[in-house]
Amino acid sequence: MERAKEALAEAGGTYVPSQAELKAADFEDNIPAISRLVFSIGGFFGGYETRTYTLDEERLYLDIDHSLILKPTNLEIEPDYPCSKDEFLDGLRELHIGEWRSKYDLRRFGCMVLDGTQWELEVYFSNDHKPVKIYGDNAYPYNVDRFQELLGIDPDVEEEEADDE
Repeated sequence: MERAKEALAEAGGTYVPSQAELKAADFEDNIPAISRLVFSIGGFFGGYETRTYTLDEERLYLDIDHSLILKPTNLEIEPDYPCSKDEFLDGLRELHIGEWRSKYDLRRFGCMVLDGTQWELEVYFSNDHKPVKIYGDNAYPYNVDRFQELLGIDPDVEEEEADDE
């Protein structure tokens, strides 16, 4: 793409980014200001897992809740998380989440699935940037497996559990 932009400039043209490109660049520019990321995935029969990643100036904190598992409220549990705050933010940059659509649904392709898997991603910022919300119903961005790996979720386990139902 960069070579095409250079060729256009050499020919005297000016590249005008699309709305989607501007949206993606805006998200990318605000990644350092992410203060909280909430990812929820599941379905009616298996319940929903919600992972909340909270970022302060120095650290990354993770809290995991499951709709079918009661968690004691008086215990402080620090789940083992595989990377640092900076590695987490770098991983988000590599995923180009700003390019994701706001809604993923099989109805877009004329299909409908009952009792499947729903998911939602909410990203909050410490600056005045509007929160980003993305969700799906049995449909996902092309790189959702890499995203789940970044979050410490094994995508293969999700598929095995779905096969067992």
